[in-house]
Amino acid sequence: MTSISAAPKTSGEAALISLLYVARGLRGFGDGFAIIILPAYMTILGYDAAAVGIVATASLLGTALLTLIVGWIAPRHDLRALLLFGAGLMVVTGLAFPNVEHFALIALVAFVGTVNPSGGDLGVLVPLEHAVLARGATDDKRTPCFCAL
Repeated sequence: MTSISAAPKTSGEAALISLLYVARGLRGFGDGFAIIILPAYMTILGYDAAAVGIVATASLLGTALLTLIVGWIAPRHDLRALLLFGAGLMVVTGLAFPNVEHFALIALVAFVGTVNPSGGDLGVLVPLEHAVLARGATDDKRTPCFCAL
């Protein structure tokens, strides 16, 4: 009898994994770009280093909270829908920042949004991507699939 985990994966799942790699690369570029631009933008608006640090802290706290919430609801929802929600939230965050100048609004967008103020890749999309990779890769390709990240 063949176990469920040993069943071959479909080409649709392989395409989803490829799309996931592309999306992760684009997100990494966007995160890197945003974390360079946001402090410069806040400095141009007249905010000091402490204000930039508060916004970075708000971003990390919001990301941690959102990651916990998504981790709690993910087993009961479609991972693709959650990934699309996270991508949409990232787009909304990117559009919101250049349209707000008040410190409280910048901090709120940072808390609710998906800005990644760290050198590593963290956030709500990372555990979702890992779950998709674990489900989409065949048993013999699972480790190389994660090593490519």
